Parts: sequence; structure tokens; C-alpha cells
Amino acid sequence: MAEQSVAQQSIITRERHFVWLVIAGCFLVSGFAALLYQTIWMRQFGIVFGTSEMAIVATLASYMAGLGSGAYFAQKFLERVKRPIMTYAVLEAGIGVCALAVPYLIAGSGTLLSSLVSLGLIDTYEPAVGVVLAYFLVTFLLLMLPTFMMGATLPILLQFAVRTDAEVGQRTSALYALNTIGAVGGVITTAFVFLPNMDLSQIINIGVGLNFLAAACAALLREPVRSQLPNTLTCPPDSTLPRPLILMVIMALSGVVSFCLEVTWTRLLGHVAGGSVYAFAVMLATFLSGIALGSMLASRFAHRQEQALTALGWVQIGIAVCSTATYVL
Repeated sequence: MAEQSVAQQSIITRERHFVWLVIAGCFLVSGFAALLYQTIWMRQFGIVFGTSEMAIVATLASYMAGLGSGAYFAQKFLERVKRPIMTYAVLEAGIGVCALAVPYLIAGSGTLLSSLVSLGLIDTYEPAVGVVLAYFLVTFLLLMLPTFMMGATLPILLQFAVRTDAEVGQRTSALYALNTIGAVGGVITTAFVFLPNMDLSQIINIGVGLNFLAAACAALLREPVRSQLPNTLTCPPDSTLPRPLILMVIMALSGVVSFCLEVTWTRLLGHVAGGSVYAFAVMLATFLSGIALGSMLASRFAHRQEQALTALGWVQIGIAVCSTATYVL
């Protein structure tokens, strides 16, 4: 009986590793599609708004709001998710369906904004606060649902992928890095290959196809029963943790600085690249490549809390020094 139990456990472990590899590939493809959409939607909003800078800011803000809220609400319901892989498949399919509708909604939003201006409901004169607010409201409304589902995918996948304390840092970093690598490929390919040779609807269809491919691969997997999977996750004692609020403030401030730099670098690169889409693509690809590399390297320091917190402090100092040096150079 003992040998039979060991053999059965070995089979379950091998199946789980296979499923993990397939899911990792799906998340790579998902990252490619996500940044394909972001590049195309930024281009479309630029046409509607008549200003590429506003389109970049509005799209980035909407994307991050959707990703953040999706991740936040997903972790609230993780314990109720009995089949995380199938849930992930549904989310990927939902992203694809939304992506099909967004271009038509963006086109319609242009007509709506023109009507509001002609009726005098929003002011077009400087500082044109009403126009800016209208742009942000439209962008948030149109992109919230697909980006919300994008943000929910990582916590859902981690519900399956992470079963032991040793896997927390490694699996989280690996998924995040793979998704980001896919995103780099998505933004570069879209800006420099797809846009010069294809129309926007064809490019969107490629992204939708990738979402549906990831959904199909995930849905066809034989999902291991959660009760059969080893689970040795432990909750560390409170005495070893800093106040969660402090960490959240650090991450929030870091996010503010990161996206201030992102928007500023796009504006500066526009003078070199000669076009807002190309400047956006170069900046975002470089930005995401650094994030992917950092995520992979960070997994080496994510085994113990004290080590991770010390590394976090040094990383923040490094960001400040390197950002200053980048500007000077």
C-alpha cells in the first residue's frame, strides 16, 4: 500500500509539472496579446483624442487601474475557486471577447465626445479640464472590463501553481517574468511589424486568436484535484513581518515614480524615434524587459522575508540612482 501511494503521488506530481509548463506557456502568450492590445488601443485613442500624449497617459492609467483592481478582487475570492485553471481559461476567453468589442466602442466614443463639445457640455478651451476628464472617463469605462480580467489571471494561476512555501517566490516570479517577456514581444512586434503592414482590425484579430488559444489549451488540461495536491503553505508569525501598511505605501510610491518616468521617457524618446507609437514601443519594451529581468533575478532573493526586504530597500535606492544617471546621460 505504501509503495502504491508513493507511485500515485509521483504520477500526480508529474502531471502537475506538465500542467505547470503548459500554463506557463499560456501566460507567455497572454502577455503578448495584452501589450498588442495596449499598443493598438493607444493608437486608436490618439486618433479620437487628437493628442498622442493624452492617449498614452489615459491608456496607461486605465490599464494599471484595471490590472490592480482585477488582482485585488481575485484574491478576495480565491478560496471559492475550485478549478483555478478552468477559471483562467474563462478569463482568457473573456479578454478576447472584450477585445473584439473595444475598437468599435472607441470609434463610438469619438462621436460621443464630439457631441458633448458641440452641445457645450464640455469646454475645449485651455486648460480644458472638462475634455481631460471626459477622455479619462471614456478610457476607463472602455478598458476596465478586459484589463480587470487580465489582472485577475495571475492570482488565479498562483492558486494552482503555489503549494509550498519554497514555490511562492519562484513560481510568482516565473509567471510574472514570462508574462512580461511575452508583453515585450507583443509591443515590439505590434509597433514595428504589424502596424506598418496590417490594418488595426487584423492586428486585433491576432490578439483575440492568441487569447482563445491560451483559453483552449488551459481548458483541455486535465486539472489535478486540489485535495490531492501537496500543500505545505504556512502562515509566518506576525512578529517577523513589518506592518503591511508600510510595505503597501512603499509599493504605491514606487508605482507612482515608475509611471512618471514611463510617461516622461516616452515624451523624450519621441524626439529621437520620430513618432509617438514608436517612442511608446521602445520605451515600453525597454521598461518591460527590465521588469522581466528583475523579476527573474528577484526569485533568488525571495526565499526568506528578511533577505527579500533588504533587497527591496537596495532596489529602491538603485532605481533612484539609475534614473538620475539616465537623465544626465
